Amino acid sequence: MSVPTNIEGKKTKLLLIGGTGDGKSSLGNFILKKNAFDVNDNPNPVVKPTMGFYGEGDRSDIFVIDTPGLLDSSEMDESQLNQMINYINEQKGVDGIILVLNYNSVVFLDNLESLIKKLYNEFPVFDFWKHVCIVWTKCFYYTSEKKLEKQMEIKNKQYQEQLKRLDKETTGKEDITFPMFFVDSQPDEGGDNSRTDKEIEKFLAWARSLSPIKPIEKVMKENTEPKPVVEEEKRDTEGKEETKSDGKSSLGNFILKSNKFEASDDAKSFTQETRGCYGEGDRSDIFVIDTPGFDDSNGGINKDRQHMSEMVNYIKEQEGLQAIVIVLNITNTKLSDSIQTMIKMICKIFPISDFWEHVCIVWTKCSCDTPEKKLVRQIESKKEKFLPAFIKLAKETTGDKIVKIPMFFVDSCPDEDDDNSRSEEEIEMLLTWACSLPSLNVERIVKNEKVIIEEKEYTKVVEVKNGFVKLKTEYMRREKRIGYDGSVTYSEWELIKIKYKIKPIPKH
Repeated sequence: MSVPTNIEGKKTKLLLIGGTGDGKSSLGNFILKKNAFDVNDNPNPVVKPTMGFYGEGDRSDIFVIDTPGLLDSSEMDESQLNQMINYINEQKGVDGIILVLNYNSVVFLDNLESLIKKLYNEFPVFDFWKHVCIVWTKCFYYTSEKKLEKQMEIKNKQYQEQLKRLDKETTGKEDITFPMFFVDSQPDEGGDNSRTDKEIEKFLAWARSLSPIKPIEKVMKENTEPKPVVEEEKRDTEGKEETKSDGKSSLGNFILKSNKFEASDDAKSFTQETRGCYGEGDRSDIFVIDTPGFDDSNGGINKDRQHMSEMVNYIKEQEGLQAIVIVLNITNTKLSDSIQTMIKMICKIFPISDFWEHVCIVWTKCSCDTPEKKLVRQIESKKEKFLPAFIKLAKETTGDKIVKIPMFFVDSCPDEDDDNSRSEEEIEMLLTWACSLPSLNVERIVKNEKVIIEEKEYTKVVEVKNGFVKLKTEYMRREKRIGYDGSVTYSEWELIKIKYKIKPIPKH
């Protein structure tokens, strides 16, 4: 790719790192002031190569490198990572490494930490962390100043601590304050996005002040001083996907009109046990069961299995369960593997023919500040992109041919003075739908994730007479039961049948 010949002085090269749907490409376009990168709204990850472009006008000295969604799963694609590193080397290094994160995410992902450590090892310079910043995307221009300031304070507290911990683990220091910028890189036409324009100017001032991180090969030749290599911590993150706080607990409180469940803005899942509560006033007949956040606990798949087992046991104690509510963050752009796995496990727990008639989706984080026009567009987009995925999932799990699945869109955490009547109407529709359903038969809930039939046979001699031997064979069977927590239990051996056989005694 040719460099514009009219640019004089320093070129600033920026590397964008993030997951699919976090807005790397649209941020790149916004920085460059041109549509250089394709922006894809597909809910499934699209593999694309690492590539870069220069900007236009007063941004013609800025070179932005867009990358694949390297945070899309716990199993990082090494080929994509290597291709990215090779591309950076071809560009003679980069000045800034930009972690592009969704403003609605509250979880500091294990695979984000793993990727940062890999990058640290790839760039053998001692001031690596001075080249790192976070850009929070999807900070919509219509978000109130009060709400944004509160979120900025939360993000700073949560992520500064996590990044300083990584700084200490890698360099032994923790004296850096990491720059954070909050932007809306996809504003509606005519929307006042001046706040983001100012953020980008501050971001570029920071980026232009940096010197390049040199390519690995060149640094190794010039600098013989060894840099400690960071060993990646081995974690049980099987099936790990990007996880945002979906707001189950706050949704439960909103439905019940009472703060029955503890909700947290912390970067770790707050709910660690399954429990239910009744509501208050006209919701006193509503019983909501809150569950841990599957796929966002520190224990990985083993902890998820334990939570699933506890949930099954709790549900079996209840009566009159009518609806299963799948809570998803409105900023989710794909039906992740982990969500699909969770739904498949729930299907196994409820082996009933009309399972999908009891399922709905509640999209949370639909801010009451969102303009009606934009919300309508979001609703249509979710129905268009996610309904086919759920239709396919229903076919795979129960064989059902569902035509639609109820979807509700709410803001369960409005500010005190916000007009949230739109969400209240959505909850009324949700409850009307739920109350119309017959109760699920909890007696039919399957307690075990898998049941394996084990068989054995035992043969003995019962009679010897006139040169013949009479054999008795007993056929036994038992169940090996594997619980959702990974525990293994066995039933008693059961006698299935008996067979007798007479055989001649071999002559010597």
